[in-house]
Amino acid sequence: SWCQEAVNKFMTFGSVHCRASTAAFRRFLENGLLPLLLRDVMLLAPRLQELIELLLQASESTDALEVLFAWRALQVLLGGELLPCVRHVALDVLLRLVFSYFTHLASGPPPGLKVSSSTEAKAGFVSPVVAVMTSAEWSMVEKCRPALREALQAVIRLLATGWSDKFDDMLVE
Repeated sequence: SWCQEAVNKFMTFGSVHCRASTAAFRRFLENGLLPLLLRDVMLLAPRLQELIELLLQASESTDALEVLFAWRALQVLLGGELLPCVRHVALDVLLRLVFSYFTHLASGPPPGLKVSSSTEAKAGFVSPVVAVMTSAEWSMVEKCRPALREALQAVIRLLATGWSDKFDDMLVE
């Protein structure tokens, strides 16, 4: 159908053309993908695997806003109609969640930067990703920390409630 063809072009545009630029990809997530997911998540169901891969990769970015938008989009997927279809990626989501926590919440600043009063983390641990961040990237991490914390907490709640019967088994795996 024309609608599915438009969604395919939209996903290709975002994952190929916008992905090359951090600013463009961030805008694609914020102003394109996230509103589309919130409006009608089922439109993206045929491209679900590609969408999940795109969002999980974005959750590993050094750009804090990109990470935040990726987690918000994953939150929509984990809390919506497609939940039964995304169960197979629960461990991947959990792994990226831990990675995001250590990078954006638990880490101290990059070497050489002064610890600001807004830095929550103690300077003892520095994530390898944070270690190579610029001061501008680190500043954005500090700005986004409260929102990132909320997004990660929401995903944890969705994982815990959506898979409460299998959560312990997933952790053992």
